[in-house]
Amino acid sequence: MVFYVPPGFVYFSEKTLYVAKLYKVRAMTDLFELQRHVEQQMVQAGRDAFYSNFEKAVELGRDAETQAARGILRTTVGRVAEKLEEALEQALIGKAVKGANGLKLAGYVTPEQAAMIAMKTMLVLGTEVQLLSVARRIGIRIEDEWMISNAAQVNSAWVVATERRLAMQKNHSSYTRKKMRGLAMKILNKDDRWTNDDHIKAGMALISVVIQHTRLWEVGYQKMRAQNIPMLRPSLRLLHLIERTNDELSTRNSTFGAIPLPPRPWTSVSDGVFYFMEDYTAYGLELVRTRNRKHKELLNSDRESWKHIKAANILGQTALEINPFTHGLVKEIKEAGLSVGKIPQAEVNSLPPNPFPSLKKEDMTEEQTAEFDLWRNECREIDIRNNSIIGRRLLFNRLLALADQYAEYPDGLYFGYSCDWRGRFYAVADALSPQGSDTSKGLLRFRNAEPIATKEAADWLAIQGANCFGVDKVTFPERIQWVQEHTEQICNAAKDPWAETFWMEADDPICFMAFADEWRRFTEEGYGFMSQLPIQVDGSNNGLQHFSAMLRDEVGAAATNLVSELNTPPADIYQQVADKVIARLQLLSAEGDADAQDWLDFGVNRKTCKRPVMVVPYAGTINSCTSYIYEYIMEKYEAGTPCKWRMEIDRRKAANYLSPIVWEQIGHVVRAAREAMTYIRAVLKPLAQANIPAKWRTPSGWQCYQQYNKTTAKRVHTFLEGKMIMFNLSVEQDEIDVRKSGSATAANFVHSMDASALAMTVLSANDNGITDLLMIHDSYGCHASKMGGEYGLASLLRKEFVKMYSENDVLKDLRSLVIDEIGPDVITELPDLPLRGSFDLTAVENSPYFFA
Repeated sequence: MVFYVPPGFVYFSEKTLYVAKLYKVRAMTDLFELQRHVEQQMVQAGRDAFYSNFEKAVELGRDAETQAARGILRTTVGRVAEKLEEALEQALIGKAVKGANGLKLAGYVTPEQAAMIAMKTMLVLGTEVQLLSVARRIGIRIEDEWMISNAAQVNSAWVVATERRLAMQKNHSSYTRKKMRGLAMKILNKDDRWTNDDHIKAGMALISVVIQHTRLWEVGYQKMRAQNIPMLRPSLRLLHLIERTNDELSTRNSTFGAIPLPPRPWTSVSDGVFYFMEDYTAYGLELVRTRNRKHKELLNSDRESWKHIKAANILGQTALEINPFTHGLVKEIKEAGLSVGKIPQAEVNSLPPNPFPSLKKEDMTEEQTAEFDLWRNECREIDIRNNSIIGRRLLFNRLLALADQYAEYPDGLYFGYSCDWRGRFYAVADALSPQGSDTSKGLLRFRNAEPIATKEAADWLAIQGANCFGVDKVTFPERIQWVQEHTEQICNAAKDPWAETFWMEADDPICFMAFADEWRRFTEEGYGFMSQLPIQVDGSNNGLQHFSAMLRDEVGAAATNLVSELNTPPADIYQQVADKVIARLQLLSAEGDADAQDWLDFGVNRKTCKRPVMVVPYAGTINSCTSYIYEYIMEKYEAGTPCKWRMEIDRRKAANYLSPIVWEQIGHVVRAAREAMTYIRAVLKPLAQANIPAKWRTPSGWQCYQQYNKTTAKRVHTFLEGKMIMFNLSVEQDEIDVRKSGSATAANFVHSMDASALAMTVLSANDNGITDLLMIHDSYGCHASKMGGEYGLASLLRKEFVKMYSENDVLKDLRSLVIDEIGPDVITELPDLPLRGSFDLTAVENSPYFFA
């Protein structure tokens, strides 16, 4: 395989594999072949083949998912095909059959083909998915199969020859379908296709038959924007079946993941990270997660944006490996079936017995009916929790299977990075990722080791341990002291996690145990110990930090630790809001408000207010505040906290009661940020009104491109399991949606700013010799020895933040952007710039708890 490389550019060291020479890179090693194999497996895991292609894949044993699906399909497709044929016969003779029009469309292919296509499409669903999307996909594949079959009858030689050629190329199945579809339409001299309505009707008819006669799926509802959206989800029966069949099935569904070689640097928006992906699919990885083609075209020729993209290439060069200590620990947790941290329990919860098994509901007294309703409500909630447990357990099994796979990579593992249109970086991975859960992050460590040779480096290691345990609201000296006082427990836990179990109480138990193992070895070996643990420091509500810096807001700066003192505990904005909420509830309770007293009894703390405060700079609303408070209630309720609100409706009423109180108190603490958000929405509104996309450039050079077009809704009615379900089909127009643009603008803008700060920090760190980096939006990580000092990561991230807002007036630049796009006449419509406060931005450089 030959790739283009800029002249003189060296991809990797000689030890690893490649040297660039004369625009060509060649490889002849086992590691090279492993890379090819990994990429091929990524593609195979995502393939959806037609019935005949599916059987070929099963015979070849290319995919673990296919192997698991074969057992399910073998026992169910025949029965579904028989029932489908019976229903179709009834529909064709004019008898009243639910979904008759859809059945007639599905009848364009054989019952066996229809059943296979429907179940195969439904079977790849790993979680709850919008019903409309699945139905449409099934309908499209039915039509494709029908056209290709007809084309084969007209010109069999041409169809067979093309199919064989495409099969030999080992293209992605979607690319193969596209080519075969085009050939069929050419042979049939056909230039039109079924409508969206037809696709959905055919798909819904098949889904209804499959659900009715297999009970492997069920339909639920999810509330989105005040609407109950029908969702297709696997039943408990199917989830158990999948888990028993093959724990590694989920692994095979992962489209992208860690690779054994450093990712290829991005050279265009569609060329980077992978080496051989184009051999297997026409739809490889893209740099930017957006459907906006104009933005992609703009980025390809925009030199300034490529300064930002360079940071993605740098992040991809960090070599990682599976931590053998935590890998073994997590395996033991799985074998024991324990629930530790975010790892779900292995067994589902049992349903409580019916309090009145011998009574019919109509025979119950009023008191018995109330108790029965409580029991039924409790059973329903347990079912919901069990579904969640099984889904999370599947994800956990997938994560652990990936860890097993990555542990076999001989020279470590690497993650490529892509970004969204705002410039935020994301590891190209699913399930196991350096940006994932506690378990995911705890399973990873740096491949390269750096010595802990100074007290400062040892202190950073200790701070990491305290932070992981949850001792992170106190000063750095107190965190270090906490670790020193608990060193014996920490080391004992590392030696025997099942004898010393205090680590299970940690906020992030797996990350804490990764620290515990390092701390044990450091205490045994002393200075000079070679550490591989990533040390992470997080921003204090980073969105509010950015708004406070933009406006030089003294109050916001103090609340979010833009200014702080080493020996003074860091400001906790979540606790500040919680204290104000408690004070307000106490006042209301004193006035005789029983609901206020119920909340005081239940408990309000920083966790109650954390997520509502966190989402304020990201366009959070009082509705989202209510949702997060309800989730808080459920977490405590499920943990066994005494709760007066036993019925779901009562818990929702409680959330609705507290939400406006929390929202009001947030406003007393977060004032300047709301002013900035109002300004951003108002200043960009004329662009949307003029049907012009909002394009702004961030301090790191990234070109953002916001364009939300209006959609028109078309209603489609169909039957499913005896219920009439209504869908809204959305068709995008050419006109920008002013309302949607306005609601999303402030959040998108501040996200682009945190992405810019991260990119600038990565570039600066790389220039100063810090090459091993783990970055997660507002959480920065490196080796303990690279965190401190004048040119350590902790110092550099502060300097870049100060530089970013000292050299750029981003709010003023937005105003200028609008004037340049529309013309000077728009000035009268624009709001004045928000007034700046007197906060000295350079104080950030000396603020220890800015990122802590």
